[in-house]
Amino acid sequence: HDIQQGMIPKIFPPFPDREDVDIYALLQPARQVGGDLYDFFFLDEETLCFAIGDVSDKGVPASLMMAITITLFRSEAIGKSSVDEIIRAINKDICKGNENLMFITFFAGILNVKSGEMIYCNAGHNYPFLLRKDGSIKTFDETHGVPLGIDSGQDYGTGKIILQRNETLVLYSDGITEAMNNEGELYGEERFVKLLKSDCMDKSTRQTAEIVMNDVDNFARTPERSDDIT
Repeated sequence: HDIQQGMIPKIFPPFPDREDVDIYALLQPARQVGGDLYDFFFLDEETLCFAIGDVSDKGVPASLMMAITITLFRSEAIGKSSVDEIIRAINKDICKGNENLMFITFFAGILNVKSGEMIYCNAGHNYPFLLRKDGSIKTFDETHGVPLGIDSGQDYGTGKIILQRNETLVLYSDGITEAMNNEGELYGEERFVKLLKSDCMDKSTRQTAEIVMNDVDNFARTPERSDDIT
């Protein structure tokens, strides 16, 4: 558990001297270890690279695949100019030794913090949300290829958007939308969007993450989680 938690950034704010970006993340594994992951780092002074992922399995096998994926992400991001190129390289490496037939849903983006231009690639992951300044929510409802580990020859596409100052990008794993209460009801995307719109506009990234986690906890009210949550 400690080794795995040590692989993801946990010091927030991560870039205290910067006023152009605000990042916060929470990861709660269902067991001691799990398969969810997130990461972010600057490639240069203006270019932020970030990702979130979810391994199909749970427990120790998933945690090992999580460690492999996050290591590959960091190494492949260096020297590559496009996010689809990064994901294509990670996918090829994972497919080579994937004897347990695990797969990883993955969303990665490269953001120019000066211009706001973000190029992103969704490999079968949950659709992120953008909380707009005008109070609306944009859903990134496009997939650019299958999850990692399935098809070594998969070509990945990309999407592009210009983020405006004070807009918030919300990335998450399916442990949120598929959280279940004692009656067998799922938390669901509709409830999630409603919460973001009513409670999370104009909030900091930390406040947004904590509001979502608290709402999921209050909904599920179960001591044991069925899936990792990020």
